[in-house]
Amino acid sequence: MWLLLLFIVLPAVELYLLIAVGRFVGPVTTVGIIVLTGMLGWSLVKSQGLSTLARIRSETAQGRLPAEEMVSGLCLLATGLLLVTPGFLTDTVGFLVLIPPLRRGLARLLMQRFKMKIVSKGPFSADGGLGGIPGFGGAGGVEGSDEGERVDLGDGEVIDIPAENVKTYSPEDRDDDGRGGR
Repeated sequence: MWLLLLFIVLPAVELYLLIAVGRFVGPVTTVGIIVLTGMLGWSLVKSQGLSTLARIRSETAQGRLPAEEMVSGLCLLATGLLLVTPGFLTDTVGFLVLIPPLRRGLARLLMQRFKMKIVSKGPFSADGGLGGIPGFGGAGGVEGSDEGERVDLGDGEVIDIPAENVKTYSPEDRDDDGRGGR
């Protein structure tokens, strides 16, 4: 369905808009607008891309995962493709994504959607196990039971770990730094 929209409907709409604008302002002006928006858009994408790369480096240097910045960078890549594609609809969408608050919102939305797909269909699936990882397939026990332990991954995500994969340490087993495993 998306391919139909991308390869048939979108070019048809763009062609219609190009013809309509060409009739209104003339064909030479229309081509000039297309070239100008392409060059301006590419320049803006390049500068914002370099800024995003600097934020990625800064976050990484501080020991944080720059997830939002990386997704924002992917949005800029897609924006660059939209802006070099001749057409008014793609240029409009591309220039909207160049607005930093809109791009950050889009990046957060994409991250949330991706996270939901990973949780529902990926290794942290609803069956309670880590499907595909030996020893972690299927549902385990509940927290503190003999069957295993339930681990909270944050944001309400929980995985069950079978009892044979759970190691517990008493306080006297701990190292000086507070970790187990003497």
